[in-house]
Amino acid sequence: MPRYDYRCLDCDQTFEATHSMSAGPLGECLLCGGERVQKLISLPMINTIKSGSPTGARYEKLSKKEIVDMEAAPLAAMEEQDGMKEKLAIMYGGKLD
Repeated sequence: MPRYDYRCLDCDQTFEATHSMSAGPLGECLLCGGERVQKLISLPMINTIKSGSPTGARYEKLSKKEIVDMEAAPLAAMEEQDGMKEKLAIMYGGKLD
């Protein structure tokens, strides 16, 4: 069953909820019970091959932190290029830290 990220506008906390894709978005915060919640757009879980040998490949899910850590160096290098910092800020909503 898929997991979704929500932000409560009453307690200003982010939380995860698990429900079917056909179910509508939550109408109540699971933390404070507030009724002003927003469904957030989240990073998808990405499968990657991690293996010690060519034939021993196994698939593992990367966490959000692993994805961000993996992308940090290439993004930092891109920011150094002329005009790219502004373009990346637009693409990532100004959240590059």
